[in-house]
Amino acid sequence: RSIPFSVAAGATQALLAGQSSAAFQTGTTEGTITFTVSTTSALAGDPSAKLVIPGTSVIIDSASASKARDGFLDIQIAGADNTYSAGSMAFAFFDASGRALTNASADFSAAFKSYWANVNSAGSGFSAVISFPVTGSVANINSVTVTITNGAGNASTASLTFY
Repeated sequence: RSIPFSVAAGATQALLAGQSSAAFQTGTTEGTITFTVSTTSALAGDPSAKLVIPGTSVIIDSASASKARDGFLDIQIAGADNTYSAGSMAFAFFDASGRALTNASADFSAAFKSYWANVNSAGSGFSAVISFPVTGSVANINSVTVTITNGAGNASTASLTFY
């Protein structure tokens, strides 16, 4: 991408397309963006600047929990992973008084890797539904917290009440 710029004689600031600033979108992927000044005039110093977008733990945009389907607990999470390395998830289930009932974990690394290999234009966004089959009553199961791990760290949902 490029944007025309001009520098008036004696000025200390360039104008970008006639403006003192320009907006650009970084997207949702870690990496480095390099800005380079290109001109036919001689330049002193390095004509480029780098902006590093660091990897971050998963960004959870929304999460919900449902026991609307008979025999299942469904958890839906939408978010982004700019490292493309999401993998393990840990689930902690609680009763209505907040007492821990059970924990579960699973490694979804292969599923995330396959997903991102097939949706290049989607950036690092994802939507996942995790279903737990339950034998017997789900009446005592009230809420869950989910922790997702990627190469940059962990991210956790708030307590999600099953509706």
